[in-house]
Amino acid sequence: MLDRPEPPVNVTARCQTTTALIDWRPVSNGSGEVFSCVVYYRALDAEAGSYDSVSVNATSTLVLVRPWLNYTFHVKASNEIGESDASEVAYCTTLPTAPFQHPRNVCTQTRLSNQLVIIWQVRPSYSFTVIFYTSPVNRGDSDIVLYCTVWTQVVRSVLSVMTV
Repeated sequence: MLDRPEPPVNVTARCQTTTALIDWRPVSNGSGEVFSCVVYYRALDAEAGSYDSVSVNATSTLVLVRPWLNYTFHVKASNEIGESDASEVAYCTTLPTAPFQHPRNVCTQTRLSNQLVIIWQVRPSYSFTVIFYTSPVNRGDSDIVLYCTVWTQVVRSVLSVMTV
């Protein structure tokens, strides 16, 4: 008796900066040939239930993703009867990179005499808060010739500390 296919297994995701390679293995349960698979993916910061998808006639595909985000992926197989349940979820994190556009909505705040907070928006759903701690370096004369800056990037409650 023909039935819908079983969900694909061994789903893996390998992320780079702007691409993710998704691999899986279809399961043959005697219910007919699998005609195609659909890969569903979304960034974890995306609206719940909101997925991008790509349909393929293969066991792997490369999808375009945004840098510096966590993604989930699952796959469904289809045959002439219908679509399988979703596979187990695979996760990966894209690599960080320099922004693709200039910052927008830049504003600054000073909270302490040696602290400057700079906030900007790279794209509508992705804001950064950068806190600069600056201390002047003086080489013996009265002019300040260099500033040493340590900055902290705050992205969705994840802290990264970098020295510039």
